[in-house]
Amino acid sequence: MSLGLGCRSASYIVYGVLSTIVWLLLCASSILTDHIMDNSSAAEKQHFTTRPSVLRAIAIYLRRLGKLIAYINSIWVIMCCVFQFSNFYDRCYCNSSIFGLGKNAYAVIQFTQADISKMRIAWIGGAILGGGSAMIFTLLLWSMMDTRSHDE
Repeated sequence: MSLGLGCRSASYIVYGVLSTIVWLLLCASSILTDHIMDNSSAAEKQHFTTRPSVLRAIAIYLRRLGKLIAYINSIWVIMCCVFQFSNFYDRCYCNSSIFGLGKNAYAVIQFTQADISKMRIAWIGGAILGGGSAMIFTLLLWSMMDTRSHDE
């Protein structure tokens, strides 16, 4: 297993960073919108199309920016899949971790059993981390949901 940052790992990092940015932008937009709706009068709650305040404009901008980045990120994911299945990442340049190691880059020809066990541990850790963060986020949303009837 090579050390450093290669084409495949760099593309995964770009995807993860963009996904995190999208999540932050959309959460911020949602929080701002919820804050605006809680602080408005009953008449404004029924007609949300009143003159936008600064917070509303920011919430709309954050939502649109988040969706634009998510769209770009979805194209990026499709391109990464195309690169993966077309063996683009299996070139010497990409396998040598040139981004991370520079002049000291090298290509691994054969994986050892220790390398395979380290990769397996990393995959299991990534799956646990992803599932755990999704579970915590779901529990957080569930605890913050308004359980009152919407008919009031």
